[in-house]
Amino acid sequence: MRTRIVTIAMQTVFVAVAWAFASPAAAQTLETPRARQGYYVGIGVQSSGGAARDADVGGLGAAVGGQGYLRFGQVVNTYLGLGLVLDGGLSRSADWTDAGGSFRVEASLTPWPDVPVSLRGGLGLGVRALSRADSTMETDDDPSGAFGAAYSLGVAYDWFPWRRAGDSGGWSVTFSAQAQVLPAGDVTRGVALFGVGLSYWSGLSRSKLDLPLGSAFAR
Repeated sequence: MRTRIVTIAMQTVFVAVAWAFASPAAAQTLETPRARQGYYVGIGVQSSGGAARDADVGGLGAAVGGQGYLRFGQVVNTYLGLGLVLDGGLSRSADWTDAGGSFRVEASLTPWPDVPVSLRGGLGLGVRALSRADSTMETDDDPSGAFGAAYSLGVAYDWFPWRRAGDSGGWSVTFSAQAQVLPAGDVTRGVALFGVGLSYWSGLSRSKLDLPLGSAFAR
């Protein structure tokens, strides 16, 4: 039953993203120039700390590590962005090595348009491979990995050090913090992630921006 609910939820989200990407990046009315406009792509690294638990083995211990990520998508309107995220990496505890990643649909909400802080939520699929750090300690009940729905929730801040006033889009240094959960079968994994990356926002064309008359026709 839970698998069916997750499948329906993911299909709904994917349809919503497809519809949003097919729609124009901005409404017909002119938009005020802002940094977070148009299409975006971002890469970065994250440090991780968390733990996992197996139904047979029990707690697998606190684990730390790191991972990389790739994000891309579109700012649909002043407040909402929709995109896709691919991430993956490695973490270790005293007894276990945990490697894998996830592919998620992500929505971002910017409550205050002129403040580059966004709230992020994601839903997708995650996979992890688990192995003992000491192979001599292996048992028949050891989990070999996990595959299932992956969830994320977090916040990000985009710093635009090279943007000039009145520009739409540009390069940003992105700082982020989020929590991810992978409740897959007998293994449940939770992790906190803190990251830094580089993002590019394409911005909107001048014909879609509310600009002073002289600027609107400038090259």
